[in-house]
Amino acid sequence: MWWTVRSRWAWILASCGALAMGCEAGELSQLPGEVTLPDYGTPTGDAGPGADLGPMPTGDLGPGVDMGTMPMPDLGPGDPCAGVTCGAGASCSAGSCRCLPGFIDVGGGTCEAIEPGDPAGRTEADVCDAWNAGRVENAVGGGWTEPSDMCDPGTLSAAAIEDTVRRVNMYRWLAGLDPVTDDPSQHAGDQACALMMTRQGALSHDPGTDWACYSAAGAAAAGNSNLALGSRSSPAAIDLYMGDRGVASLGHRRWVLAPRLGQIGIGFAGRGQCLGVFDGSGSSDRSWTSYPNQGPAPIATAQFTWSFHSNAGLRDATVEVRSGGMTLPISVYYPGSTYGRQESIAWDPEGWTPTAGTTYEVTIGNFSGGPITYDVTLIDC
Repeated sequence: MWWTVRSRWAWILASCGALAMGCEAGELSQLPGEVTLPDYGTPTGDAGPGADLGPMPTGDLGPGVDMGTMPMPDLGPGDPCAGVTCGAGASCSAGSCRCLPGFIDVGGGTCEAIEPGDPAGRTEADVCDAWNAGRVENAVGGGWTEPSDMCDPGTLSAAAIEDTVRRVNMYRWLAGLDPVTDDPSQHAGDQACALMMTRQGALSHDPGTDWACYSAAGAAAAGNSNLALGSRSSPAAIDLYMGDRGVASLGHRRWVLAPRLGQIGIGFAGRGQCLGVFDGSGSSDRSWTSYPNQGPAPIATAQFTWSFHSNAGLRDATVEVRSGGMTLPISVYYPGSTYGRQESIAWDPEGWTPTAGTTYEVTIGNFSGGPITYDVTLIDC
């Protein structure tokens, strides 16, 4: 098992107290082989043990995770949102449509995406407000209603879906990207996918017909999704994807931060989570992003491999990190492939630990879009 992890946003994203990030335990599935997507790049290659992303994986991670005992809320008949259809950027709550996290009501029932802005121009308060609000979870017990039939995928509550969208959009806002929306048309497939991973106690983008609770819909969704096993809730799995500990390709992170990602599919059952990411309907036009993000960045985002993502090729790129007038030692590598339709370069600190209150100057050189220099100031939210 792998161990992983402005003011305006605060009232838009949530009104409840925030949750601490912590170290979420969970597994990520094996990276895919080659797949061709319509106008969405061609992910190829393999990231080694503990990786995920896309279809056609190789190998697995062994035994699964015990689901444990979870409260199972029942939406039951008479759901006030039954039959209610909301427009883009909105979801139903108590029978009415309201704007999703990352969107704002501009009148007439229309929800528009909040302009993400330049991460370098934000204040520390902006970032901490967004970070804490983005970590709110309103769903009880993970939000999954488990049927008596063990092979029935059950349902995921609207609150859990909104919690997941909130978490994804928080990370995208930090990177300066437009928010995404939930795609209800993917619910059935991703829910069936999540159930298969839970019942089988393993992860695969190409599960065989001999898998526990196998379904064609679940298998198809598995081939188009980030997969995680062992998270306590659907939004907690997003933290696993962003940390991508032990995943050399950083594929999960790169899909979540794909500029053209516009809609996501969401499924969660017990301990399995499937996040549909093969979508190109988004319109973000940033030529590059980084993780941790430029400008003020939560210290929690700097605990794992750092990365830079660009539309330009990065195979031969160089990285330099400076702080306090000194060049810091790092281990740089090229993750390969074009997950999220961008290339990446990645690095790990060597002999030093990222510290809150410290500014790190990062320079990416030797590539067609560079050199690019940006500052990351780590803050404790």
